[in-house]
Amino acid sequence: MATQLPQSALAALDAKSQATAAPAQPAPQPATPAAAPAQDDSKGPDEAKDEAAAETVNLAKQYSRVNAALIALLDGLAVKRSATLPHIKSQSMSDHTNAIGQILPTIGGGAANLILYTHTVHGGDGGKTVLYPTEKLRTTIIPKNSELAKDAIAAERALLNDLDFLIGDHAAAGKPQIEQAKSQLKLIGTRDGAGMNLFDFAAALIAIPSKLLQTTARLHSIAKHGGPGHAQRTAPKAQK
Repeated sequence: MATQLPQSALAALDAKSQATAAPAQPAPQPATPAAAPAQDDSKGPDEAKDEAAAETVNLAKQYSRVNAALIALLDGLAVKRSATLPHIKSQSMSDHTNAIGQILPTIGGGAANLILYTHTVHGGDGGKTVLYPTEKLRTTIIPKNSELAKDAIAAERALLNDLDFLIGDHAAAGKPQIEQAKSQLKLIGTRDGAGMNLFDFAAALIAIPSKLLQTTARLHSIAKHGGPGHAQRTAPKAQK
């Protein structure tokens, strides 16, 4: 079965791409000096500190690092790519997705390929989508002491830690998912992925955070728009 890209992650990346691509507009000059915003005395120093720290978290960047580490691993173990689609600066996410859809039938379809991608801004090379043949991935085994596998696990751990921080300790829906995700990664990391085939390893690292990304997006929406049980921390602002 084809590995599906997490929709929440795609939406987040699309939003970041649009925000980055939009030209900056000059801010209108106020007729009179603006009054200083009123201080929110309802927030304690710890909560204010947590919200400030949350602004430094960038999930799109961390998720891109996971994909980049997996691409380095698959390339490093000599798995030939089915296709590589660089992100084009003027291309929208929907157009890029359509380009993937057009090329898939020529390389065996979605079930025959694993899709990985790096973020346009945080990919280092402008971002790209890379497809690998699942058959070859299933027959390629990760050797012992693979530094590339260790890098991928470390990137995944950093992403889970950021998700844990953003969800907080009191989000009933998210905390069990965090604990389960960390347990799954710990199981994989016990031997640094050694003995696993590349498809199972890569698919696991993509699947483990997918529900958490959805939960974080939902909690962020509740926190921004109000309602009971809102998240303690809001998602970070877009960063360049």
